[in-house]
Amino acid sequence: MEEKMEEKYDINYIKKLRLTTWIKMGLAAFLAITFFVLSFVLGSNIIVRILFLVLFLAGLGAAGVFVVIYNKKIKECILPALLDGVLKDLVYRKDLGITAVNIKPLEMIEQGKTLISSNYIAGKYKDSLIELSDVRIDDVKPSTNGKKGINFILFNGRWYVFQLKYGFVDDVLISNKFSTMPKIGYNIVKTNDINFDHKFRIFSKSISQVNTFLTSGKRKQLEEFMTNIKYDTLLYFHRDRLHVPVNCMNKIPNVSIFKKFDVPYYRNLVYGQLGYIIDLLEKYGFYG
Repeated sequence: MEEKMEEKYDINYIKKLRLTTWIKMGLAAFLAITFFVLSFVLGSNIIVRILFLVLFLAGLGAAGVFVVIYNKKIKECILPALLDGVLKDLVYRKDLGITAVNIKPLEMIEQGKTLISSNYIAGKYKDSLIELSDVRIDDVKPSTNGKKGINFILFNGRWYVFQLKYGFVDDVLISNKFSTMPKIGYNIVKTNDINFDHKFRIFSKSISQVNTFLTSGKRKQLEEFMTNIKYDTLLYFHRDRLHVPVNCMNKIPNVSIFKKFDVPYYRNLVYGQLGYIIDLLEKYGFYG
């Protein structure tokens, strides 16, 4: 990480922005109403009345401009600001993200043809690095009649990367989506828990490593985690990192100036998956 996040990306900045916007809107509306009243009280002359009416419309227009400016600024800062207080030493880079360089070593994940990534955020939780980014991976479905292939979205969501207290010797992939298939050389691991094996696919070169790690208690915790996430999700353990791509179709929330700024609500709306992942890693003993 390069430097700490700018001050404007914290929760207090948003609260100040909302307050100052309300004050500006109130003043503009007050002036607009004042000019409207004066257009009738002092507007015996048609030209004077028209002038006051023009000033009235200008006041309303100014209030509208303040709302537009507020909406633009909120979209620029809401994503990192909602993690203020959750992660320490936050860094935010709107135009950067998790890249193909980060994903290429993950051999068991479909790579796709193109990768677009933005809104990179990094911070620390209990002195361990957490990175996340909006990622979209596109691929091309080959045509059977010799024509140009059909583009389709392979993944569109948020990609999390967690630094772990300890890692695995061989990569381990746990999927709640049965279409996920590994490359040659990776084994489908069975846990002898019929119900669990029906819900999940686990891939690794080391069957004993997985079975030693995934005790009955951890399998139950994983089932609860996947139920709470509600999206197609992978857990990919690669050395001392855990990659968790969540196919959640990211959207920047519309934090209206006319609605209460409920921080827990918006935080859960945007980063609800993060809390579940951290909770699972806590239970698994990756954060001491």
